[in-house]
Amino acid sequence: MRIVLSASKKVKEKVFEIAMGFFYQKKVYVLYEYYEPYVDELTGWDVIPLHGDIANITEKK
Repeated sequence: MRIVLSASKKVKEKVFEIAMGFFYQKKVYVLYEYYEPYVDELTGWDVIPLHGDIANITEKK
């Protein structure tokens, strides 16, 4: 399972979803850049910014 978040949701909802993905040891992606107030948390949780390009997501087989 992969989680990709867009900028359309509220920030608190995004952070909650990211935290849940981290808790369940899933790869978590954000569609654009890190939200500046949460840079420390997002980098600590190994969240991967896609810089607007979903082609950066690859499946490992």
